[in-house]
Amino acid sequence: MIKHYDLKQDHPKWVNDIFLSELDLISKSDYQLKYNYTLKELKLDKMLSLNVIVDEVENDLICFSGVQINSWPYNIARLSSRHYFNKKYASTYLRKRVNWTMCVTEQIKTAIDNGIEQMFFSTELMSEKMFILQCKNSTKAINTILPNVKLIPLDGLYDTTGKRKHWQKIGQLVLNDNPWLFPLEKKG
Repeated sequence: MIKHYDLKQDHPKWVNDIFLSELDLISKSDYQLKYNYTLKELKLDKMLSLNVIVDEVENDLICFSGVQINSWPYNIARLSSRHYFNKKYASTYLRKRVNWTMCVTEQIKTAIDNGIEQMFFSTELMSEKMFILQCKNSTKAINTILPNVKLIPLDGLYDTTGKRKHWQKIGQLVLNDNPWLFPLEKKG
């Protein structure tokens, strides 16, 4: 049985233990982005929530991601920030879009509850065609829970740090068909 927890809210100690154990495994792996998954680089102080999905039967972490704020001088939030999927479960739950149906829907609700209605997600290691498909499939997954949401792929690359020019593809979240001007710097 899989279950969702928010590590920024009350949760059982064993969930935190599983999370920290997975961070340790990531640090020892050959995962290309493993340096983003330390307690320091997760930037928990800038997360409104850090959502984890666990397999309670196997006592394993399936995936995690958070909703990040305060990295920009705007009232916007980054969804699915520091997204990670355990390889053991990727073939089963990645195809079911479990991050988008369980983690991101909760992140959207949390952001809205905190007065934030401008949200986006970003990615780097993905072709344009795959990114457009991800926005489409992620919208479908989110819409199973929140029908008033669209992820719109923006053209080009945007600086997601505001500091050191880290260019990524952006999927802009649009609520209730209310578009908004994306404020982060566009490359070129």
